[in-house]
Formats: sequence, C-alpha cells, structure tokens
Amino acid sequence: MNAALLALAIAAASPAPAPASPGPGWALVWSDEFDGSAIDPEKWTLASDCWGGGNAEQQCYTGRAANAAVSGGKLVITARRERFTGPAFTIDQRSGPDKQGQVTRPFTSARLETKGKDAWRYGRIEVRARLPQGQGLWPAIWMLPEDNRYGAWAASGEIDIMEAVNLG
Repeated sequence: MNAALLALAIAAASPAPAPASPGPGWALVWSDEFDGSAIDPEKWTLASDCWGGGNAEQQCYTGRAANAAVSGGKLVITARRERFTGPAFTIDQRSGPDKQGQVTRPFTSARLETKGKDAWRYGRIEVRARLPQGQGLWPAIWMLPEDNRYGAWAASGEIDIMEAVNLG
C-alpha cells in the first residue's frame, strides 16, 4: 500500500514571505525558502538508510521525490506505508564488512541535513514548520554537530529546535 501517512511542510501554510531582515547586529548567512522546483543539492543531503535512529524507528529514509519534494514554496516530507529495503546503517556507520547489511522496513520517509555543506558555530536559527499529528509519528528539527568529536549520535550532542513524539 502506498498511502501517504503524513506530510511535514517546512514553511508557512501560505507562500513564504521574503526573508525578513535579521535586525541590527545580525547578518543573514544562509537560508532556503524552497522557492525552486526541487530540493537544492548544494544546500541539502537526503539520507538514504534504514538504520532506525537507535530508537527502533520503522522507516527507511530515502532520497526519492515521493518522500521529499518542493511544492508551492514548501519542503514537503511525506512518510509512506510501503515495504522498502535499504542500507541498515548510515553513511557514517558504513565501514568494515560487518556494516554493509540491508534491512526491510514497513515505512519510508525523508531526512535532510546540511552536514558537509554548511555549518555554523553561533547564530540565530529560524524555522517555519507545520507538523503532523498521529499515533507513532515523531517529527523533529534538530541541530547536530558537523563532527562527531565524542562519538556517533547522540554522544556528540544534539540541540532540538522542535521534537514531538505522538504517542497517542
């Protein structure tokens, strides 16, 4: 079954306004208003793995347009109920013969990151997002370190901009 389960739009419900001036003492250094026809590969990398995030998550992240696309000035992430087989480990974990396996999960979704493309030590982050609700959904917007200095996630840290566990 390929029924869409949720869509997460990283933008306002109406077309996004032009970025506001950040105010005195601030300079805009990066933005994405999703005003093109596709996700900008110069800004974003789409994950492609079925690792499960250490939380026994039941989705495979894909780079397919069925799971992440730009539409009407919004990034739309769609989770789908569909069996999918992919790498059992993240790119960072795939080293050595014991980390090359495949796994099949009952859902697909998307995860985007700027790692290796852009990183900031200090600043102000603004995000506009509309979130889904429903049993088993776990939408999140995180800031993660560029380097895993103290070990793999989450030993090197995570700052949640937003995370919502829908447990019922």
